[in-house]
Amino acid sequence: MTNQKKISVNAVNLKQRTDRRDHILKQFSDKPEFLFNIVPAIIHEKGAYGLWQTIRQIVNKENEKNSDFFILCEDDHMFTEDYSFDLLQNCIEQATSLNADMRFQEGIVGLITPYTFLKTFSGQIYLTECSLPLFLINFITLF
Repeated sequence: MTNQKKISVNAVNLKQRTDRRDHILKQFSDKPEFLFNIVPAIIHEKGAYGLWQTIRQIVNKENEKNSDFFILCEDDHMFTEDYSFDLLQNCIEQATSLNADMRFQEGIVGLITPYTFLKTFSGQIYLTECSLPLFLINFITLF
């Protein structure tokens, strides 16, 4: 990965879930293409609200850094043997060319579906053949 800008990745983790923290650190340990960051989850009596606050915090931080995009994944993310950095780059380029603001898919590459939805804030939705189980937020039109 020479002369290539590293891709910012944020993984939300509950402090008490050291097992999941260890897992996600191992998953990214041999992936030099990523600038990996574990983000402590904000705790709230309503778990989903705490997660939403954490996501907002991540988005604001990435916006302050003037990031074009970043990846948000859960701390149980698992790379499969099918992972390809070239495919990831292709997906990012495709999302950017379609002016996608968000790209979201759950599942494991190759096991669930080879398709992903790209959505722009203007309401356009695209079905693409680019499949990666990551949440990508593009700041070109988000802020």
